[in-house]
Amino acid sequence: MSESFDVFLSYARSDSALADPLVTALEQAGVRVWRDTRQIDTFADIQRAISDGLSRSKVLLALYSRAYTTRRACDWELAAAFVSGGADRILVLNPEHNADHIEPQSLREALFAGQNELSHPATLVNRIKARTSAHSAPFGALVVADPQQKWIGLPPNGGAQTFVGRRAELWRVHDGLDAGSVLLAPTTAGTAPGDGSTLLCGLGGMGKTLLAEEYARRFAAAWPGGIFWLRAGGPLEDQYQTLAREMGIAFDPALPGDLKRAITTAMKARPGRYLWVVDDLPHGLKIEQARAWFAPTAQGRSLITTRSRTLDSIARAVELAELDEQAAMILLTLDRPPGTEADRQAAHAILDALGRHALAVDLARHLVKRQGYGKVLADLQNPDKEALALAERLSVELPTGHSKSIAQTFLSSIQTLDDSALDVLRIAACLAPHTPIPRDLVSAILVQADGVNVDQAEEDALIAIDQAAAQSLCDDTDTAYQVHALVCRTIATRYADKRSQILAQASLAVLMERFKNVADTRNHRGVSPILTHAHAIIAGLKTYEQIYIGNQLGIYYNSAGLYQEALAVQYDVINAFESTFGINHENTLSSISNLAITLYSLGQLTAAEKIFQQVLNARRCILGSDHLDTLKSIGKLAGVYLELGQLTQAREMQQYLVDAHLHILGSDHPDTLNSMSGLAVVLLALGELTSAKKIQQAVLDTCPRVLGPDHPDTLSYLSNMAAILRVLGDVIGAEGLQRKVLHMLDTTFGPEHPATLNAILNLSETIRFNGNFACAKEMQQQALKVYRRIFGPDHPTTLTCLNNLAGTLQTSGDWAESQKIHEQVLDARFRIFGPDHPSTLTSMNNLADIFRAQGNLARAKDMHQQVLDAQLRTHGLDHPSTLTSMNNLAGTQNALGNHTVAREIQQRVLNARRRVFGLDHPTTLTATFMLAQYIALSGDLAAAIPLATEAAQGLLTKLGPDHPDTQTAHRILTVLQSQQNSAPAPD
Repeated sequence: MSESFDVFLSYARSDSALADPLVTALEQAGVRVWRDTRQIDTFADIQRAISDGLSRSKVLLALYSRAYTTRRACDWELAAAFVSGGADRILVLNPEHNADHIEPQSLREALFAGQNELSHPATLVNRIKARTSAHSAPFGALVVADPQQKWIGLPPNGGAQTFVGRRAELWRVHDGLDAGSVLLAPTTAGTAPGDGSTLLCGLGGMGKTLLAEEYARRFAAAWPGGIFWLRAGGPLEDQYQTLAREMGIAFDPALPGDLKRAITTAMKARPGRYLWVVDDLPHGLKIEQARAWFAPTAQGRSLITTRSRTLDSIARAVELAELDEQAAMILLTLDRPPGTEADRQAAHAILDALGRHALAVDLARHLVKRQGYGKVLADLQNPDKEALALAERLSVELPTGHSKSIAQTFLSSIQTLDDSALDVLRIAACLAPHTPIPRDLVSAILVQADGVNVDQAEEDALIAIDQAAAQSLCDDTDTAYQVHALVCRTIATRYADKRSQILAQASLAVLMERFKNVADTRNHRGVSPILTHAHAIIAGLKTYEQIYIGNQLGIYYNSAGLYQEALAVQYDVINAFESTFGINHENTLSSISNLAITLYSLGQLTAAEKIFQQVLNARRCILGSDHLDTLKSIGKLAGVYLELGQLTQAREMQQYLVDAHLHILGSDHPDTLNSMSGLAVVLLALGELTSAKKIQQAVLDTCPRVLGPDHPDTLSYLSNMAAILRVLGDVIGAEGLQRKVLHMLDTTFGPEHPATLNAILNLSETIRFNGNFACAKEMQQQALKVYRRIFGPDHPTTLTCLNNLAGTLQTSGDWAESQKIHEQVLDARFRIFGPDHPSTLTSMNNLADIFRAQGNLARAKDMHQQVLDAQLRTHGLDHPSTLTSMNNLAGTQNALGNHTVAREIQQRVLNARRRVFGLDHPTTLTATFMLAQYIALSGDLAAAIPLATEAAQGLLTKLGPDHPDTQTAHRILTVLQSQQNSAPAPD
């Protein structure tokens, strides 16, 4: 068992003369003292010391001299004790004349002993001994942050080893985040907010980010829920995607708002308070725009670094000014202590010239190490023309009166670099400042610019980044580096030369290549880390390359389900293409078509139809009716008409597409096969089953030879054929095809690929239709486990799988469990999609069917009526979904005994289906024998039997004698005829 202690002595090694006799006196009085005699400053050593000693001690005894305030290790020890045990476990011994150096201020009020008490060690030791005996146990593990604590965006180890000063600001940040302490004065806008949101404000280069990082590490134990670091240089959605990826949070990119909902749900589940750091919030945001960046749940506390001073009405403001004299001197002289009085005087003069600007002092530190104090001071006193020009440009961002010296320091630091290190700063200046730049992106840009091989470029980039980091001109990790905005602007101003132009063009070329295939979501993981840089490099959308990347960004956001972000980019791209090429240029028309795709994804079908028609008209006029791009527009418009339920128009356009492709490309071309399969899908919807099967079979006879038997399109066409066979009643054939598709997808893509999982769902539905409920249930449950693990519980496909499982349970008679699941699915779909979305209405209908099956007819009727009202409102009377809802309501009214009402509703369904689909469509014939039943139940057998006969004969002709619908119709006809024969003869 580890030894325990009464006192953890926290002191600066320079105070050993005060500490030594105190320790001797304590130990002679039987007080067990933990004391570390090492000089430690690194993150790992400090953490180890805290873990070794403080966690096993009852109190922390701080020998709080002015020297104490200069030691980073002392600050860490004090913070750990304060966070874990509060002021009650901290004993402050102050050997100074006053207490203005003691932070936090609450410790000044609880001062344990001053100079007088220190001069009487015996009395002091007795007081310390009494205080320690009041605690029965040491601090324990609470002192140190959990090793498993979540860190996102901030490396779990490391941190700047040159952090100095800022003690008061660190404690004020912690006080603000604690929200409730009275240590801070009210803000200029009145009483400070109390929700714990804290702003760390200051000019560029003052060290806001460094201080926020130091706070996160030093006070990590106060945030058991984790520390999450967001960079506000790009869209919030991009930062949320990074969080989701790093935390393994599943969300549906096709659902607006699902990413934020998923993040919010995950943060609610954090084990305690978490710290939410937003770095470099832009100046000029409105209140609601700024609030959007704050922590998404109440248990999170927001720490915001920003240059803005206009947000103190929504958060406590902690102002970060220049370094104090002592801290600035420590930083400047860290690598080369002044050896002479002249050096010491020069050091003070350097600090005065730089206004103790944190970044400038850090850069000057490296210059001093290389050049000496005299040379650095001389350069500051005589800035060159370039420094004067830079100072004028940066004057708004730098402290008044010091911009010339700071600019000179920036330029002098950069001039120490060789060409390769300067290149990595040039590249950063092309991209988003203060945002991580992946190392592989840098090497790719160098390959593009100089034609070197990849291995050479990677080695050059590694050495160059290390050199720039060694001069504090960038921060780097194993995978990325980032450059301060002031350094980026310095590079952009001073080095606007041919080499910078070459690297800028190479950066555009590399980003164009990386965004080439963003429609495929499998490529998103590689693109998401550079989204912010893509936005930065396309600013203004002036060149073709910039507009192209902007267009690809729109495609990326659409395929990721971030539709509002897609629209924002797409409107700008359209305007840029139109200004550059004209409204009728193919690039412009293509970007307009992309906009229509986004609107289609949003469910704005009428708007999408209008735009697709506009693009089609323009392409017909410019390219001709048979141009391949024109035919693509026809295919998109046909898809909209199919979704709108305008099946006649969809069929006409799809038939034209097939004829044109056959004429232009021939029967074996993949585009021809695709348009033929599309026509078969439309014919299936129209009920022309024989024709649909014939065309789909022709596709299947050709595509294995053209595309290969395991090509994704081949497998898609096999799935389409299985759907046709199911409608035709050949469920055995459908099951055989689906098993074949599933086997090939499993072999090609693996068992957890989305296409494989979708094939499992399709097959399980057919198996359920065949009556093998146990097998269907097992398949759906296995698929559901995978969906939940990979995509999360609220993903649309997860909900579809859950819905199918509920259907299987319903069919097998497990109504209670089925109802429970349907209610769960409905709740999720209502929350995600809204009340009128087709998926929501499907769930409402399914739940209504369950109520009807269990005899809760009144509730079933109300819910069926709600669904019908929504369908009428959304789609109109003649839409297939509306007619299905009317048919369901008629069935419920009939179950209630309202046979006349059911008959009236079903007659409307039949009339509409005859008008929309024709007399021999399967759904028309099904509606016919349903009406026959309702008429018979209302007492009119004479009118019912002709309708039942019409339906039975029609289905026999259309679907054949073995189809379930045919058999059902003949069974109903037989029952009606039997009833008529057994009826008593009239008097």
